[in-house]
Amino acid sequence: MPAKKPKQKGEKPQRERFLDTAREVEAGEDKAAFERAVKRVLNRPGKP
Repeated sequence: MPAKKPKQKGEKPQRERFLDTAREVEAGEDKAAFERAVKRVLNRPGKP
């Protein structure tokens, strides 16, 4: 198991980064909105 990286000063916790990303893709609190957002992200062209 690799050693943990030291936290960068001012880095947001993973939960906050996840919530920020969810807001960016307009994922809501309900399941249907989440599924629409996931499909939109997965169908984007770009990285495999």
